[in-house]
Amino acid sequence: MKNKLIHLGLPIPGLSEQLKENFDYIDIPFEKLWEPNAKKGLLFIKGKLNPLYLNALFLITQDAYLKETELLKKLPGNKTLIDNTLTLPLASQNILELKNAQFIEVGDIKVLAKDLNQTFYSGQWGFKFIFDNIQFEPYFKGRIEQLGHNYIRFIDQNIQAYQKVANWGGPLGVAGNTLWEIRTEFKRQNPTTDVRLDVSMINPYTNEIYYSQSFENDQLNEVLPLKVSEQGAYILVELFIKGNKVELDVGQISLRKARDGRGTLLVGEKEMVDDQSMNEQLYYYFDPGDFKPPLVVYFSGFRLALGVEGANMMRSLEAPALIFGEQRILGGSFYVGSKKFEQEIVRIIQTTLKKLGFTANQLVLSGLSMGTYASLYYSSYLNPEWVVVSKPLTKLGDIAANERINRPDAFPTSLDVLLKLTGGISNENIEQANNIFWDSFRSHDHSKTNFVIAYMKEDDYDRNAFDDLYRYLHQNSPKSRIIHKGLTGRHNDDTNGIVEWFLMQIRNILTSKYGRNFKLGETTDDE
Repeated sequence: MKNKLIHLGLPIPGLSEQLKENFDYIDIPFEKLWEPNAKKGLLFIKGKLNPLYLNALFLITQDAYLKETELLKKLPGNKTLIDNTLTLPLASQNILELKNAQFIEVGDIKVLAKDLNQTFYSGQWGFKFIFDNIQFEPYFKGRIEQLGHNYIRFIDQNIQAYQKVANWGGPLGVAGNTLWEIRTEFKRQNPTTDVRLDVSMINPYTNEIYYSQSFENDQLNEVLPLKVSEQGAYILVELFIKGNKVELDVGQISLRKARDGRGTLLVGEKEMVDDQSMNEQLYYYFDPGDFKPPLVVYFSGFRLALGVEGANMMRSLEAPALIFGEQRILGGSFYVGSKKFEQEIVRIIQTTLKKLGFTANQLVLSGLSMGTYASLYYSSYLNPEWVVVSKPLTKLGDIAANERINRPDAFPTSLDVLLKLTGGISNENIEQANNIFWDSFRSHDHSKTNFVIAYMKEDDYDRNAFDDLYRYLHQNSPKSRIIHKGLTGRHNDDTNGIVEWFLMQIRNILTSKYGRNFKLGETTDDE
């Protein structure tokens, strides 16, 4: 799908031709800013950015635009590109810093076109080497243990030279003239274990390897860059180990289309790497919106695709938005884990509030399904003014237990989550997992937080989540407002109705408490 590139400046001859495969290109010189353009009409409507352009890229090459601070505030975050030879007025510097404006070279049209096509493409592209496709080498005589989809452990007493032990069957195919990167999850259980990952690129037309590189030990803690030649490639990864008393845990291996240092899967998107737990990743993406309170935090739901969800949905709300996403195991592990992992989520939110100049309670935590767990869990540590959730989940143990009878084979990852958090799947493990949320929630004050909850009346994941929350808050936090609505169906039924009500509640809060004004028909399409 083509993205829109709005060039705020004088026409650059020949640029549109070099971008035509990836972008719909529109020139708008400053003197014609308020005139309808031939393709899509006005750029601004009643003082707001035309919803058609919420996901567009904006390239500024005319310095007159940089003096228009109110205009700059209306451009989408992480999507404003500026000629690096222009001088920024002092009044615009903080705005552009919060918007995470990207400075690029525009003097050479070929360099500019290549940068735009390779780095500022539309969407998020990321894949995992499928865990179930791993192929073990028959010559490896050590022991192999697997903990669900969490990790595979290789154990051996003595391997003097690197020995191949596994590869991920079915190499991943990628297009030519693209930049990619590999992120790995490994943990050496002792310093006498050595690990090597060989990454190869195979010509899809000749089946010959035209690139191969080895990465060892601590190198695997970093992003592994790949530059794919014009013919494209199949990317193959192979695992080697050696050492005394070898003990190695191997988790997920991900392949992501790169942003050339300007973000992870989206320009401006960052990642937190948990070195306490095999280098698992948490993604987060910030858009300052209109710079006015509150900060709306959205925790993405369970998703197999890498990255965050709902960037355009949050952008349509106009308020500053911080979006989290995590795909640990297969598609997410409910945003709980090591001490570092959880502390970093709190720190990132608090740092973002401070950066915006907001008070601690000018905060809305929100989420759907898996994201509700995080919104409710971290409300204990952040004391937001509002929590807005749909399809609430609070008991990770019960979610896993329901996989056997109430919801057979519908969410098997819940069993992996139970294994990850407690090490087993017994009744004791189920209770232990249930208590992760409730021990925390019961030990904190929620009197300054209001809760907006939509739930499924026949929920087959966590049937009593709403009743438990309502009963506890009613008895122990009577000052908290609880706005709620029940919909008929199981957990994954009536998603459209749930999302519609969810967005309506956030808009109601932004309108009644913070003075926003919304109109029907504004875009909520995902990134």
